[in-house]
Amino acid sequence: MVKVDTPYIIGIIREREKLFFGPDEYMRLLGASSYAAAGATLAETSYGSVAGLTTQLEDTRAWLAGLLLQEQAVLFMSAQADALNAATALVRHRLMADDPGTLSPLGSFSLAALHSTIWHDLGWEALPLLWQSALRRARQQERTVHERIEIAADTLHAWYRSLATTPLTLALTAVWQERRAAEEQVRPLAIKTIGRLSSGEDSHLAAALWDLTWDVRAISVLRRARMGVSGIDPILAFWFAKEMEVKTLRILLAGKLAGLPTADLQQLVRPSHLHYA
Repeated sequence: MVKVDTPYIIGIIREREKLFFGPDEYMRLLGASSYAAAGATLAETSYGSVAGLTTQLEDTRAWLAGLLLQEQAVLFMSAQADALNAATALVRHRLMADDPGTLSPLGSFSLAALHSTIWHDLGWEALPLLWQSALRRARQQERTVHERIEIAADTLHAWYRSLATTPLTLALTAVWQERRAAEEQVRPLAIKTIGRLSSGEDSHLAAALWDLTWDVRAISVLRRARMGVSGIDPILAFWFAKEMEVKTLRILLAGKLAGLPTADLQQLVRPSHLHYA
């Protein structure tokens, strides 16, 4: 499945896990008096800077993709970024922009492929069949921006289902499917009350806590999967835990920039000791 034995890769991962943030590191970041102070605190960690959050994710993905012989695992790692990139490109095309703009470097679809297919209806063979069908349908000019985003979101979940074959990938896909179904149930209420809630800080915190609830469920899956000493799942668990840590740090930094109370931010921490206890 991989270019070297999985126990060897997992051994390296065990060392890298030691760099995950623990409660003390999060408390230092939470205790920073401002965004600038939080950035200075982050500079003392392995990330080195705010830009290091993105750089480390890119480097980690490149490292793992270079080791994994099974393309399906790399595609599973990249699926969320691919969906985000596809949705971004579809929206920009609908708004008559000249190109897809700045996309996530963590996806498997190239900028050139999205530009060629969505803008010029060429080069579809560069994309997986599932995405070819979805993007052909979504690129129709009569589709609204919202419809295009929904098509990308629905395709992401279908893509996950097609890629999931291991205990970890099946369990994560199940959690994400449950979340999607739950969001479909609450969406009518959210639309009905958006005028009343859109300007309130409480609504933003409630949305963030909703997101946290599902992340914690995913974290429990990662904790179980990382215990293996061979196979692909402990490797994928490390990747998703790394993504979760970067997401948490970005949330905290954004909160500091917005001047949110520390007590509110503390509720949103997805600490590494939950990932790797």
